[in-house]
Amino acid sequence: MIPVELQNFLVEETQSLFAGLKLKNTNGELSPLNVYPQYLPYGTSQDTASPFPYIRVILVDGEDPSATEPNQCRVLFLVGVYDDDRNNQGYWDVLSIVQKLYGHLMRNMIFQGKYELVYPVKWNLTNEELENTWPYFFGAMETNWTLGKIGVTDTLT
Repeated sequence: MIPVELQNFLVEETQSLFAGLKLKNTNGELSPLNVYPQYLPYGTSQDTASPFPYIRVILVDGEDPSATEPNQCRVLFLVGVYDDDRNNQGYWDVLSIVQKLYGHLMRNMIFQGKYELVYPVKWNLTNEELENTWPYFFGAMETNWTLGKIGVTDTLT
């Protein structure tokens, strides 16, 4: 299934893009930025490693609009960071991650000759007015992609 291939590619691309970046995890230690396909790992016990900081690469939905148009897929990059500093500025790390990812995708737009980023691209942050999530900060970037089609190979005779 082509959307799953896109997701796998984006996970690997995102891991490469952020290799070497370390941010604080919930234990207060510097940790690499984790990249997860779709969901966070399951588990809440004390011996389970913190998923923070992370990016989730989420397949939202897709469409095959017609027999002649390419398939479309919407992918959400959800960023989560932990920052227990009392100045409540962890959103800067979230925005920095979103901006770096956005810049990388926009500079290239076509990947492996089969995944094309198309407009619109949207981003957002957790709205502090509605929900105070300190010391956890979240943001997202929604992207749209065109993908190849699976062609008909059978014929009626």
